[in-house]
Amino acid sequence: MASLSIVTAPYMEPVSLEEAKLQLRVDGTEEDALIMMLISSARERAEQLTGRQLMTARWLLTLDCFPKRGPMDSDSGTFYPGNEIRLPKSPAVEVHAIRYLGINGEWKEMQVGEYIVDMRSEPARIHLPFGRFWPVTMPQLNAVEVEFSAGYANESVVPSAIKQWIMWTVASAYKQREADAEKTVSQVSFMDGLLDPYRVVWAL
Repeated sequence: MASLSIVTAPYMEPVSLEEAKLQLRVDGTEEDALIMMLISSARERAEQLTGRQLMTARWLLTLDCFPKRGPMDSDSGTFYPGNEIRLPKSPAVEVHAIRYLGINGEWKEMQVGEYIVDMRSEPARIHLPFGRFWPVTMPQLNAVEVEFSAGYANESVVPSAIKQWIMWTVASAYKQREADAEKTVSQVSFMDGLLDPYRVVWAL
């Protein structure tokens, strides 16, 4: 069983208030708070649909135990299928710490070099050097913690198609306040298709 909680939220959005207001053709400031709320909601929805973290944030992944070792991969000779931890947010930036509750009831931290982080894969993977085993943990819930950061460095490197989807979603939600009924199924399908190339595929 795994759970994910945010440690440090992103401090900015992939679409600025100015960009959204230009798209909406809004000049005043009376609705700035509403528009920012719509931007945040659209960004969170895009993250949910793609499995990505759009702006850099820090997360805590909690597991009940380390992965169980599987049979040896005869092709590579160095990798145990199912013996990895996959980070549920992409693109991963850094693994800050891997902590576990030892069999003696004390929290311990794995040292750099005791594990390998594969940032080239999506999702990023944490696995062990050849011949190593995951530490033995206390057999209880939430015995392993992985603290990591994920997200694009700034709004300029967020894929333009994702930003376009967010802008369209904000505009659509904004117009719906006036009972806008022009949105069709085909429009929704086309716009959601913008996210397809950026969906993280877990079955690697």
